[in-house]
Amino acid sequence: MPRRCRPRASPGSSGVAEAVIRTARQACARSGAASLTHVTPPVDAVGEQLAEFGVVARIEATGRASGRPIAVSVGFVSEPDGSILVAAGEPDADWARNLEAEPRARVTIENRRFEAVAEPLDRTTAAALVVDLILKYGTPAERLGRGPAFRLRPVSPA
Repeated sequence: MPRRCRPRASPGSSGVAEAVIRTARQACARSGAASLTHVTPPVDAVGEQLAEFGVVARIEATGRASGRPIAVSVGFVSEPDGSILVAAGEPDADWARNLEAEPRARVTIENRRFEAVAEPLDRTTAAALVVDLILKYGTPAERLGRGPAFRLRPVSPA
């Protein structure tokens, strides 16, 4: 049975969401998945689907207040050492604040799943990351850079 592969942003979504959805559709076309009549899935389902196609990274971190696992899907840039770089659009982005409080996280991109430690990026590296994210996802990513940026470095199992 062909996979559903027509994600779309919900009404009122940001330009970033539209750019990510456009990138996901291109990934769907490259993967050979069927384009079926679609229903707007919940935001979490969209993020999971985009991570499945490798368009975004799904980061599962510990909520700083709740202590429970919380997942978010974000744009990323891959590094040669297996790390990924991510940046928040706002200084108070909950997912970024969670990583600041507890840097251990689980990352999923396509079929790759790994435990990681979040390391804050210096200003120069963060600025270069924002440029790379804009080039990868389009100009709506220009809001990035207002919040923290991280390297999610894979950790070896003990």
